[in-house]
Amino acid sequence: MRPVAVRLLTVAAFSMSLAIAGIAIDPERSGMFVALPRGNYPDVHSDVAFRLTHERSEKPFVGNGVVRWVQVKEGPPESADCGIEFTQFD
Repeated sequence: MRPVAVRLLTVAAFSMSLAIAGIAIDPERSGMFVALPRGNYPDVHSDVAFRLTHERSEKPFVGNGVVRWVQVKEGPPESADCGIEFTQFD
């Protein structure tokens, strides 16, 4: 079995009513999986603007996307994951 490379990046996503911060796990060409801490979660199909930052890079990766799914995990501590499809890059 081959090891899988996982890239962890900090992500901030903003919609009209919500600001979220989480960890983007292995972003791909078409979108990203985001692990979210406890709190408010984005709505499915909501448009978001995002900013990906990495501690080794001075320039953030900025763009827009659409939340395609949200999965809330029950139990202490509550958390969630979401999938964001990229629609535009700045």
